[in-house]
Amino acid sequence: MRHSTLRSLSIPLMLLAVCGSVLAQTPLISVPLQPYGPFYLVDVKINDRGPFKFVIDSGTTSTFVDVAVVRELGLSADSDARVAIDALTLGSARFAGVEAQVLDFDEIWGAGSPSGVLGFDLFGERLVTLDLPLQRLVVRDGALAAPDGQEILSYTLQSTDDVPGPRRVPTIEIQVAGRSLDVALDPLGFGTLALPKDLMEQFSLASEAGVIAQDKTRDGVFPILGASLDGSMAIGKHRFDNPSVFFSESFDRPTLGSGTLEAFVLTFDLGHQRVRIVRPAGRANPLVTRAAALVPQSGEGHDIRSEFNENVDRVRLMVLLSPT
Repeated sequence: MRHSTLRSLSIPLMLLAVCGSVLAQTPLISVPLQPYGPFYLVDVKINDRGPFKFVIDSGTTSTFVDVAVVRELGLSADSDARVAIDALTLGSARFAGVEAQVLDFDEIWGAGSPSGVLGFDLFGERLVTLDLPLQRLVVRDGALAAPDGQEILSYTLQSTDDVPGPRRVPTIEIQVAGRSLDVALDPLGFGTLALPKDLMEQFSLASEAGVIAQDKTRDGVFPILGASLDGSMAIGKHRFDNPSVFFSESFDRPTLGSGTLEAFVLTFDLGHQRVRIVRPAGRANPLVTRAAALVPQSGEGHDIRSEFNENVDRVRLMVLLSPT
C-alpha cells in the first residue's frame, strides 16, 4: 500500500514545549468525534468534495470508501477494488496519494450508513489522541515518554483471526483477578471486558452469567453472556473492582471495549507503539455505563436494549470491514 503524504496545513508546525509525558506540538488535526452507535465518525473531504462521514478506527490499517462515493466522484477502481484518492482532507490537514479499498456499506450497514473508514495508518508515526469523554480526535507530531506501567503502556499490533482483511488491533497487558492477560484496546468493541467463552472457567464470577444479547456474525448467531467478575481489573494504575465481563464463542480474543474506554483519553504513539491512558478528573467511573447496566441481576437472560438488537451488525466492525 502506498503511504499518504501530509502535504499542507492551515496552521504552522512549531515546537511548543515538553509537557508531561508528551512532546507537545501544535495539533495538525483537531476535529469532533461524532457518535454513531458504537462507532465514532469524522468529516472527510475527498478530492475537495464532501464532507463525507467516515468511521475512525484504531484497529484498521487501511482506508475504506463506499462504492456510492466512488461513483459520485467518478473514481475508477482497479481489479482489486481499490481506488486512488488524489487528496483526502481531515480538519486542517490534507493527505495526498491515499489508496482506499472499495466496499458497499449500504449493503453491509443499510441505507444511510457511513461513507467509509479511516485507519490509523493514515497518520504515519504521529501521536493520535482519541478523547472519548470530550468526543474529539487530535493528531500531532511528537512522542510519548518511555512506558511507566502506570499511564503509559507498550502495545503490540495483533491481527484478528476472523478477518481476511487488514485489521490489527493495539494489544496491551492488564491484570484481571490477579493474572496477566493480553487484551485488545478497541473503542469500537463490545462491552467492558469481552472474553472468549473458553476463558469463563478460568475466572471466578461474583454473579451468575446470563444471556444479555446475541452476536450475529457471518458464522452464525452466538449468545453473549454477562456477569460480574469476582476480583479486580487493573489497566496500569487504573483499578476497577468487580467489573462487568462478557463471554461469547464469537469473541476471538480478550478485548477492552467501549464500556471501559469511553471515559478515557487514549493517546497512541504510532512511531513507538505506546499508549497513554488517562481518565480525566471528575469523570464518572467508565464501568458504571450503559455496558455495565447490561449485566443480568437476576441470573435470567435478557436482551440488550432494542436499539442494540436492531443494529447488532454494527457491533462487529471486524466482520463488516472484510473486503471479501
